[in-house]
Amino acid sequence: CAIIEAEYSHTKSLDSETQKIIKEEKATGHITRASVFYRDLNTRQWFGIDDTIDFYAASLLKLPLSIIYFKLAEIDDNILNQKLTLDRVDRNSNEYFKAPETLSTEKQYTVQELIRIMLQYSDNNPVPVLNSSIDQTLRSEILHDLGIESITSNPLESTREISVRIYANILRQLYNASYLNLDYSNTLLEYLSQTEFTSGIMAGVPKGITVAHKFGEATMTNADGAAELRVL
Repeated sequence: CAIIEAEYSHTKSLDSETQKIIKEEKATGHITRASVFYRDLNTRQWFGIDDTIDFYAASLLKLPLSIIYFKLAEIDDNILNQKLTLDRVDRNSNEYFKAPETLSTEKQYTVQELIRIMLQYSDNNPVPVLNSSIDQTLRSEILHDLGIESITSNPLESTREISVRIYANILRQLYNASYLNLDYSNTLLEYLSQTEFTSGIMAGVPKGITVAHKFGEATMTNADGAAELRVL
């Protein structure tokens, strides 16, 4: 079929061009390693470049943490209205990309408010209280469902690694509403599409395209996962 052949040729061309760019960036010393996973959500054509290599997850784990709460909300949606208080430790002080909105330690926030701010601004301060306010067995089970395993014995540690393929699959599950229900999937995708971070993958995306993405930074190394939602 000519259409299938054209789709395959287009994906193959993208693969070759991406490998060329990675090779050039390595040669200039701009990067030491890179992983890419591409999947056309309409044709299902895909390619991967070192896409199963694990990277330190850093702030990328905020999305799985959010999914945990919304998965539990499918059983009891009162969990999203539960009010929590932040501790007094500022976990944004050492960040290069700082959250533009400062949360108060003097007031309570609903779980859903904390999740929105955590995803939209990549705010670190909601993470400890959200992590510690859920059943750790359920937390580990849902992370396992998503393909994320701990590399430490402490379930509250953020020392987890993830591959770009696993993270792309998580975004695709939201896009297809195959893990959370449609309303909750759309809510999280909306939060992700409202982020003010315009570097990373957004720097190369033309205006008019809505992108749900989450970036993370660790020792000035950024990771960015993205799912295209709509092309105008």
